[in-house]
Amino acid sequence: MSSLSRRTSSMNASSWMYQFIDKSKVTSPHTPRSGPGSLHHRPCCSFFEGQSLTPENKTCHECGYSQAHHLARFSLSDDLDLIDTRLQDAFGNTPLHHAAAAGNTLRVIQLMSMAGRILTPGLHHRNADGQTYLHVLRIENPQDFPDLMTILQHAKEQGVRLSERDHSGSTVKMKLQQLVLDCNFD
Repeated sequence: MSSLSRRTSSMNASSWMYQFIDKSKVTSPHTPRSGPGSLHHRPCCSFFEGQSLTPENKTCHECGYSQAHHLARFSLSDDLDLIDTRLQDAFGNTPLHHAAAAGNTLRVIQLMSMAGRILTPGLHHRNADGQTYLHVLRIENPQDFPDLMTILQHAKEQGVRLSERDHSGSTVKMKLQQLVLDCNFD
């Protein structure tokens, strides 16, 4: 038997075996209970519900959600200097990911200009699901559409490609098309 046929045989056997494994039950003991990469709800902490963080409770010890992520999601004030753009939660989401997922387009624009000056992690950073901030971007109101155009223009200037795929195979372009379709222009 040639080495190629042995390798093909072992590859088929291993893919066959994975049909019997419940991947949802195979997790690291350090994986947060709230699901992979969730940017919309995490039962481990109530920070997503817009509750303010207290000085003694600045970071969720399970998912890594912090005051910087909170300010990126909910704040529109001049507290930009309090946000460390390099800070990542347990899923690899930066404040830019959180602002984009929350639909805080003004904060996204502010953070994009900051990330352009700071090399790490920058606008090309991907979270644990392989998503850039553009993969998770949300627009809640048609009035935010001009902000979307500003975000896309700045991303283009920084070399962010719409053809970038996340781990599920979705491109930024596919996500943006769905975003525009979901936006109610009536």
